[in-house]
Amino acid sequence: MHRICSALAFVGLVMGQTAWLTAEEAGSPVVYDAPESSIVPAYRYVGEAAVGKVAFYSEYGAQNDEPRQYRGDRDSWLDNLEVITEYSTFFPITLRSADEPEKFELAVELARRAYRKKQLLSFSAYGTEGVDKLSRVLDRLETLPEGKHVIRNTFACMLGDEPYLAGRSPEQVEQLIGCFDRKIQSRYPHIQSWINFAVSTRDVRTWGTGEDGLKRLPQGLDIVSIDWYAYLGNGTHNNWGHRDFRVVERQILDTVLPTFLDEQTQRLQQAIAAAYQPGEEPMMILLGTSSYVWDITHPTPVSVQDAYFEYVKKSPWAGLMWWIFEDFKDCIGGRHHEIIRSHQRHGQRIRAEGLY
Repeated sequence: MHRICSALAFVGLVMGQTAWLTAEEAGSPVVYDAPESSIVPAYRYVGEAAVGKVAFYSEYGAQNDEPRQYRGDRDSWLDNLEVITEYSTFFPITLRSADEPEKFELAVELARRAYRKKQLLSFSAYGTEGVDKLSRVLDRLETLPEGKHVIRNTFACMLGDEPYLAGRSPEQVEQLIGCFDRKIQSRYPHIQSWINFAVSTRDVRTWGTGEDGLKRLPQGLDIVSIDWYAYLGNGTHNNWGHRDFRVVERQILDTVLPTFLDEQTQRLQQAIAAAYQPGEEPMMILLGTSSYVWDITHPTPVSVQDAYFEYVKKSPWAGLMWWIFEDFKDCIGGRHHEIIRSHQRHGQRIRAEGLY
């Protein structure tokens, strides 16, 4: 696993650490040399090993605490798990609001239920506070009868979303990765660090090699994912995009996807090659995001979703994650019957064709 543990990262970790459990309360941590009982035979698919695979397939936003969240209650989150785990290979759990006791216990419950449904797990826990929250969840799982099995099937933690658009530097992201390495990965080497970046038709030059005046990828990452918005336009009425979304759907299929996906895949591979030695490259997961046209965020049409799926299958991307499962903010969410049926069909193909 990658390691970045600078002195600055260590100081920041110690000063910002929350003592969730004492060493006596947590007991000696168990370090797992290799994952066991996983639905996916290997945790890492990089480069050619990822071609022909869609090993990591799931939804983003299975639990959301946005103020305008439409279905942000415990029962809906449990219901979401039932729907998603019918076709996904991993289930993401959000810890960003796990301070409240009931939210913390619900995160633990979701992890245990997802494990029973033979899901790999990922956690979304942003920043150093998120790392502390994940550590607390893992400490809690250590005390439960099946908790060690749940931990073995946890493959990653998403540490942040669009850090460069939020004004973070590569060095700041590397400090966060160092915090994760020291606090989580030193105990559980199989749990991988994950950062999501923004690349879209509106902002295709967020990052680069570092030598072209653009921000480089941070070193030490195990997984890198990218948001790809399948739209024409930036949401303003005076810019690209047709008012009839059926026209936009056709434009996406005919003009955007045939070139945009290849171009951005190549840019990411160039950025990885500039920052990583061969054999140390991070795994690539694509976020197939919604379509923002004329101030309305639409679910990605089934035709476009199928195109994304086929592209990931034949490319170095190891997985595909859909944004977003539930309605929130100004979105028309992805929880529609035709969308769910599409994802069920993809999940059946993953298992029938051995794509994992």
